[in-house]
Amino acid sequence: MKIRNGFVSNSSTSSFCIFGVEIEDSDIPSVLDNLGIKYEKDEDGMFDFESEDWCEHLESIEIPYIHDYENETTYFGFGIEDMEDDETKKQFQDRVKTKLIERLGPELGNNNPSWILETVAS
Repeated sequence: MKIRNGFVSNSSTSSFCIFGVEIEDSDIPSVLDNLGIKYEKDEDGMFDFESEDWCEHLESIEIPYIHDYENETTYFGFGIEDMEDDETKKQFQDRVKTKLIERLGPELGNNNPSWILETVAS
């Protein structure tokens, strides 16, 4: 029997654990409206996740995110590897929540940040 150790490069899923928030794709336009950010719609009249404005905004807020196309959800947050060496769990969670509110707005940032463990298709 052959046993494989380490990373499997042909995996079709990715797992992650973050402290943050999740938002359904259908709610993103209202969040952007509240932040005063313009966005484009695709040919079906739906929010365009590939639009230049959206991509620029994601880059500017400096909050890691994962978009799950299959479940139509976007996750924003920070992993445990982002915790400072001298930071307690509560301090880390408070810091992340503050960043979420500052950069995503109070509507999304106050959306009960929690630990999220998910697997998404890649």
